[in-house]
Amino acid sequence: MHYKYLYHASPNKDIEILEPRAESVRDPNEGPVVFASHDKASVTCFLVPTDSSWSKISQYRSRSNNHPTLYVMCISDEKRFRDLDKGGAIYYLSPKSFYLDESKGNTEWTSKVNVKPLKKEIYDSGLDAMIYNGVIVYFCHKETLLELQKDPKDFKRAMDIFKSMISENEERGLENPIHKYY
Repeated sequence: MHYKYLYHASPNKDIEILEPRAESVRDPNEGPVVFASHDKASVTCFLVPTDSSWSKISQYRSRSNNHPTLYVMCISDEKRFRDLDKGGAIYYLSPKSFYLDESKGNTEWTSKVNVKPLKKEIYDSGLDAMIYNGVIVYFCHKETLLELQKDPKDFKRAMDIFKSMISENEERGLENPIHKYY
């Protein structure tokens, strides 16, 4: 597939050059890389620094392609999240130096060389950027987060949990695709 842009998100609004790093490692043999995605919604989840002890980023793809891909962010420490949310930037990158290894995921592209952004969008709030770009955000209890982390591949169970809660999107008067399609 050919994409005009790939996207990279960062709380840092002033990046001139993205340099390969090994800070966020998905494969220890991969070495330093720059991560990017062809899906803008997915990168917005990285505007606020979180970790799996108090948050979970999930992607749910419809097998029938009749429903949109869902990106869901569950956060069990709302105060911590809001305190860390200083906004950030979504950087637009040329896909030329990037490679997609589908065995490691279907949206995470990597580059082993420095990448100069073509342009950027600045957001004052990571939460607003997530919601604006289609991520469904839930502030939940720690027990709910632990339940979602138990079996991340159990789609039906996850949808049942999400349907029992009210998303931040709904709190803002927006539609929640989980209720519409699932």
